[in-house]
Amino acid sequence: EHVAEKLRQYPGAATAIHPECGCVSACMRKLISGEAPKAMMQIRSTHGMIDFVRNTPSNTVIMATETGNVYPISKAVPEKTIIPASDEGICAFMKQNTLYAVWHALENEVFEITVDPELAKCARIPIERMLEII
Repeated sequence: EHVAEKLRQYPGAATAIHPECGCVSACMRKLISGEAPKAMMQIRSTHGMIDFVRNTPSNTVIMATETGNVYPISKAVPEKTIIPASDEGICAFMKQNTLYAVWHALENEVFEITVDPELAKCARIPIERMLEII
């Protein structure tokens, strides 16, 4: 509903959606049904969002992502107006990833993640599908 409301407020705006965003399923339905033109609504990684914002003909882009991503993307493409889909889009997991935490993990070789090979095989399928969208 956040994306739909922003689209009503900013007709003609493009929309960039992070794959992890809670609204991705509803937005995909809009894309599949043709209700949202593919050129104006894209599901992208953070880097892909920057490319989309830079290349879309729209001067206004609604971003469905963690609010912490909005400012850096605005700085990367200052000629566009970036509108967060929601001011409450905060991901507690993303906030745990700091330069210090990465340094600490690498320096001390802690937090190694192992995944059952059969689970990894199954998990690879949706990841590859997401990458195909890009």
